[in-house]
Amino acid sequence: MNLCGLCNGDHLAVEFAVRDSEDDVDGVIDTQKAGVDHEVVGIAGSPDLVVYSGEGGATISLAWIGNGGVMIFLAGVIGGLIQGASPADMCRVMGNTCKSMWKAITTIVFIIAVAKVMGYSGMTSSIATLLAALTGSFFPALAPVVGIIGTFVTGSTTSSGILFAKMQTEVAQQIGANAIQLVAANMAGGAIGKLISPQSIAVAIAAIGLDGADGKIMSQTVKYCVVFGIIVCVISYVSAVLL
Repeated sequence: MNLCGLCNGDHLAVEFAVRDSEDDVDGVIDTQKAGVDHEVVGIAGSPDLVVYSGEGGATISLAWIGNGGVMIFLAGVIGGLIQGASPADMCRVMGNTCKSMWKAITTIVFIIAVAKVMGYSGMTSSIATLLAALTGSFFPALAPVVGIIGTFVTGSTTSSGILFAKMQTEVAQQIGANAIQLVAANMAGGAIGKLISPQSIAVAIAAIGLDGADGKIMSQTVKYCVVFGIIVCVISYVSAVLL
């Protein structure tokens, strides 16, 4: 299964490929057959990493050549050379970019770490089981709300997807819903959540010089968030029922 996080512009593009062994029997993976003895997974792969070799264990393969971020980096380097930029100029630009983006990069890295810990520790499955038991077939109507909460807390639609996409998939499997629809609903809710994200509002205030207007702005945006949220929740539920 793949967990991808991709955001254009001022965010970091991250992609992790998590591969379960084909020899997985009843949740137990034979680490020898899974290829953890430094087997190289094709030209675009890397040695598998043993995260946990006990019951329910899995391996992680980092396909770095096929990673979207690597492609963007190579395109930038090649484009810079074609336009006559020197390696020193490109290094300076990259350094300035990393300096201005360090908060976003740090946030994404830690959120991905939390998502991985939640997945491998069983927390995601536990949350999914609870939600499926409490809401049943009505959960598709609440899927966008999860995305809204995720963005409100993290300040990023990408981060919301990284944290909750797997949970949405597991809930879909348990209630017999379409996993793609629930993940899409989560991302739609995440986009709506930007309206009330304190981080996003702080950035907007800093850009236009309205210091101290956080509460006033949020009191206006929350209205639109509720309206759009209800619309997306209805669409999500209706599409789950009809499709």
